[in-house]
Amino acid sequence: MQQTLVVSRSCLDAIGAHMHKWQTCTACPISSPRKTFFRGMIPCDVLIIGGGPLMGDEDIGKPMAGDNGAIIDELIDETIAEFTLHTSTGLPHRKLKTCIVNSVLCRGPAAPDKEAIRACSSRLAEFVSISKPKLLISCGKEAESAIISLLAYLSVYPHNISIRAPGYIARLSGDDRELEMSRAKLQINAALQNIFGRKD
Repeated sequence: MQQTLVVSRSCLDAIGAHMHKWQTCTACPISSPRKTFFRGMIPCDVLIIGGGPLMGDEDIGKPMAGDNGAIIDELIDETIAEFTLHTSTGLPHRKLKTCIVNSVLCRGPAAPDKEAIRACSSRLAEFVSISKPKLLISCGKEAESAIISLLAYLSVYPHNISIRAPGYIARLSGDDRELEMSRAKLQINAALQNIFGRKD
C-alpha cells in the first residue's frame, strides 16, 4: 500500500505554504535538500511519525517508502485500513485516513540526533496542526522524542502511542519478526478501538 498523496481542498493552501516555508530551512547542521515531506491523506485521522528519511525514501520522494515502508504499510493494511469511522447519524461511515511524516525532513549521515529533532519540532508541530490527527504513532526512539517535543508547541495534544522502529523490525527474521509485528498490531488496534470505537 504505497500511499499516494491526497490533500483536501480546504488544506491545499496551508500545505503549500508549509512546504514552501520549510523547503529552505537551515535551523540545524544537516540542512540537506528535502524531498520526502509526507505521504497519505491530509487531513488525517492517524499520523505515523518516523525518524529521518533514508536513501530509498529520497529516491521515491516519500517518507518510509523503502524496506521500512513495507513494514509500515503492512501495519496500516492490517490495522488502520480495517477500521471504519462511525460518523454522526445521517452521514456515511468512512475508512480512517492515514498520513506518514518523519521527525526530521533532511537526510543526514546517521539517525537524527536531539539537535536535529529539536530544530525540526516546530515544523512537525505545524504539520500536526494542519493534518489534525486524533492519534499519533511514533516509530522508534527518535520519533518518540519528536512527539514529546511537540508539547511545547501544540495547544491540543493528540493521543499518542509508540511502536518499534520499522528499521529494527525489518532487521529481524522468523519468529522474532513475527512477534514484533504482532505486538505493534496489537498496540495500534488497542489505540484505534479506544479513540475511534469498534472495528467493523
